[in-house]
Amino acid sequence: MIDQTILRTLVTYSPADRGLVWIVKRGKTVPGQRVGALDKHGYRRVRLFDRQYFEHRLVWLWHHGEFPRILDHISRNRDDNRIENLRPCNESQNAANSGPQAPNTSGYRGVYYEPERDKWVAKIRFVVDGRRMRKKIGRFDTPEDAAIAYNLHLRRHFESFALLNTVDTPLGKILGMS
Repeated sequence: MIDQTILRTLVTYSPADRGLVWIVKRGKTVPGQRVGALDKHGYRRVRLFDRQYFEHRLVWLWHHGEFPRILDHISRNRDDNRIENLRPCNESQNAANSGPQAPNTSGYRGVYYEPERDKWVAKIRFVVDGRRMRKKIGRFDTPEDAAIAYNLHLRRHFESFALLNTVDTPLGKILGMS
C-alpha cells in the first residue's frame, strides 16, 4: 500500500484539474498530465506499483496522510476529486447522497407505488453494523406527499448528506424543497 511520502514524489494536487497530476514521467504519461482513467462507473482509477487506486482516495491520502474507509463526493460528480468536494462518511450517509434507483417509477427517491393498496410508499435505506436495512416511513395518497415525508426523514437523519427530492407543490415550496 502506498503512503503519503511516496505519493507526493509522484504526483501533485491540482484543483484546476480536479485531482492529481503527474510530476514525473511514467511510461506514456508526462508531467502535468492528470493521473488515471475513468472506469465504467465514472470513477478515476490510477495504477501505482501494480495496484489500482481510486483517485479520490489518493487525493485524501495526499492531503491527510491516511485512507478513510468511505469517501463521499459532495457534488455527486465522481470525476471531481478536489479536496473540498470530498468528505469522509459512513455507508448510510453515502447512500443518502446517491441518486434514484434505476427502476424508479415515481420520479422521486425513496418513493414507489403500491398498487394493491392504491398508495404511494416512502421508504428509506440505511446501514446498521454492516447490514443494509430499509424502513417504511408510511403510505400516502400522492407521490409528492410521500416524497416530502421521505425528504423530512432524510434531512433529520442525514443532515448535510441528504440529497432531497425536488417537490414542486405549495408544501414543498414552504419547506424549501422546490
